[in-house]
Amino acid sequence: MASPPEPKIIYNAFNLDFPPISFKNRLQEILKRGGEPLPQDTVRSYGPPRHMVFQATVTVSGRTFQLEASRTKKDAEKSAACEALVFIDLLLNLADTLSETLRENEGLRQHQAELLAALDASRSVYERAERELLNIQNAMQALSREYELVVDANIQLCAELAAYRNEPLPPLNFNLEDLEPV
Repeated sequence: MASPPEPKIIYNAFNLDFPPISFKNRLQEILKRGGEPLPQDTVRSYGPPRHMVFQATVTVSGRTFQLEASRTKKDAEKSAACEALVFIDLLLNLADTLSETLRENEGLRQHQAELLAALDASRSVYERAERELLNIQNAMQALSREYELVVDANIQLCAELAAYRNEPLPPLNFNLEDLEPV
């Protein structure tokens, strides 16, 4: 049976008692689960014994984390581990966001490729339509030239017909009896 998903913990650097688990232990658990080496802790103390201040640093995979100095060694370690956890949480969120962005970008690339293919197809349709239109224009010009020739021929025929109407008809030089029966 699969274990339920681990609840997301929001870290608050200002309230170091939340969550009620040790930040140092939590950091070690996360790193161990991720296959990372355990963190390296360093605590330095400053000042006279009665007013000693502690500064802790935690190094995780070559990256060092620390917060302000604290009055106790435990608080200094807690604040440094908390800072590392906040960074890791931000890093995981950033990785998730980056992964989601990459998926979205891949989807956009595929959509862009589809649009380019559609554009190429529409270009070929456009070019074919442009050639057809040019052929139609050429055919119309040829028909227009033929129409002009027909109009010119009609005008000439009309002129000849008008001239013919004004002339007397020539006499018919044949007899109906000369025609052969059909």
